[in-house]
Amino acid sequence: MLTLREVQNVETEILSKVHDYCVANGLRYCLAYGTLLGAVRHHGFIPWDNDIDIFMPRADYDKLIDAARQGQKIGENLTVLHYDLDPKFHYFAARVCDTRTRAYPTYIREYPENLGVWIDLFAVDGIWEHPYLHPLWQAELFFCKLMQRADTYYMPGKKTASNRVKKLLLTLFGNKNNKFQRRAEELTRKCDFDKCGRGIDITDWERVNYDFYFTPEDFNEPLTVDFEGRKFFAPQKWDEHLKNTYGGNYMQLPPEDKRVTHDFATEWIGDGR
Repeated sequence: MLTLREVQNVETEILSKVHDYCVANGLRYCLAYGTLLGAVRHHGFIPWDNDIDIFMPRADYDKLIDAARQGQKIGENLTVLHYDLDPKFHYFAARVCDTRTRAYPTYIREYPENLGVWIDLFAVDGIWEHPYLHPLWQAELFFCKLMQRADTYYMPGKKTASNRVKKLLLTLFGNKNNKFQRRAEELTRKCDFDKCGRGIDITDWERVNYDFYFTPEDFNEPLTVDFEGRKFFAPQKWDEHLKNTYGGNYMQLPPEDKRVTHDFATEWIGDGR
């Protein structure tokens, strides 16, 4: 099995290839969440972290997914996971995986065929402002997110209250061909980020804070930050993003019992061909 540092090295290599692909193809992105925090606070990974996240405006995200759908390689030994490309993949975020590895999260129901060490890609959508439809769309999006979680995290045989709720939701509504993921993205596309000028990772409803938002300038004119010895893009509002996500004291290390590593084992399986 790969060590934490070996996983971090593979993820950094994936990020470097995605960065090069985006620059070569005129696609916009920025570091996100704990990856951005790591870049600002540690100039690399948060020492106990084994995850990389990036944001992409929806238009650029769709172009990358379309390229993968058409068989275009993002980089050597890389593959893209998306619910439209693999029926066993149920997340809203896409993943770019290293095909030379395999990852085994303990918390998901199904394992996509090419689930290797990965980085996550989150789409940034415009913020709805319609005074009547916005609450209706938000309520439907909330339900779609519940169904996505049930489909991803339901564990047969696990006897907990939350697992029973997931089973009930799947029994009542199902999620054939990831229909709720598709509907959620139909809803988020109703407001174009570049046209409305305000956007957030709106499918992750737990984090939605309408007092904070990105603007196209965050991606059109990104800043650069150091991460594991290389320069990557950061949004202009990086400080606001980190305060919104982690609070105003984000530069302070959390207590040791709060330093959480994502629970998955990984192994090296071959040369990726």
